[in-house]
Amino acid sequence: MKRTIKNPHWVNNARTILSAEFHYDDGRVMTAVINSNESNNPDYQEIRTKFTDAELEQNTVNNIRKVQGDRDRQKAQEEAQKERERQEKLFQVKLAAFEVDQVKNTANKSLKSALRRAKSDFEVYAMAAAIILDSVQNQQAAPQEEDAQEQ
Repeated sequence: MKRTIKNPHWVNNARTILSAEFHYDDGRVMTAVINSNESNNPDYQEIRTKFTDAELEQNTVNNIRKVQGDRDRQKAQEEAQKERERQEKLFQVKLAAFEVDQVKNTANKSLKSALRRAKSDFEVYAMAAAIILDSVQNQQAAPQEEDAQEQ
C-alpha cells in the first residue's frame, strides 16, 4: 500500500527522536515516533533518505511555531472566557444591588449612575452602601424638617 510521509520533525532538542505522519492511499493517517537509536528501522531510514537535515530542521521550527501559536490561542481563549465570566458575575452583583429597595427607589441619580458604571464587585458594594446610607440619612432628615415646619 502506497504512503506519503508528511511533516517529519525532531521532537527533542537532542535531535534523537523523529515524528512523522504517514498518509496512506486508503485515507488512514498514522503518526510514528522513531528513536534515532533504531537506525535499522525502515521508517527512520526512509525519512532520512527522503528528507535532508535542513528540511527536518525547518519542519521542526515550523512545528514549534505551530505548537506555540496553539498555546497562545488557547491562553487567549481562556483569558477571554475568564473575562466573560467576571463580567457576568459583575452583572449579577449589580442586578442584586438594584433589587434592594433603597437602591431601586433612590432619588440620588449620581450615586445610582456610579453604581451602574462600577467596574468591580467592590465598587458595586461601595456604591450600594453609599446609596443606602444616603437613603437612611434622607429618612432621618425628613422628620426633623417636618418638626421644624410645625414649630
